Amino acid sequence: MSKKIQIAFVLFIGIAVIGLVASQSSTRAQQTMAGEWKASVRDEPNKLQLNLERHTAKGNRNQMGQSYEFNELQGLSKEQANAGGPVKFSLVREAGRIDMEGSFQNGKGSGTFQFTGNPGFVAAMKTQGLILKKIRNGVITTRENAQKIDSSQQLL
Repeated sequence: MSKKIQIAFVLFIGIAVIGLVASQSSTRAQQTMAGEWKASVRDEPNKLQLNLERHTAKGNRNQMGQSYEFNELQGLSKEQANAGGPVKFSLVREAGRIDMEGSFQNGKGSGTFQFTGNPGFVAAMKTQGLILKKIRNGVITTRENAQKIDSSQQLL
């Protein structure tokens, strides 16, 4: 499996974990979920540490974070993040898109996000036998091979 496909799959799993928690109270037509983001410009050239957090109706908290190159973020440059001010940008992957809105000051930012899943991606995962069957006690089981992924492993 190529590195890009592995990253896309892992991103999908991470988003799916958050999404499945949210799906209990949302419709299945085009699943969306909202939360908050925080970010900071990294010392590494052209990288941004982006952290997403969502609170569930039951009071649980879902978090994920990763460093991204600025060219992976549509609508945000390193210069904008360092200069400060209001921003709108997106992270688009095969599994869906995360639209973020907020502001930056001195290389640190925060705001809100909305994830919109790609129904075509879920359908493609089903054809590969990789669609999630269940999530229980932090364990994800796939339909085809019943492979278990411990929630303590890094998802992104």
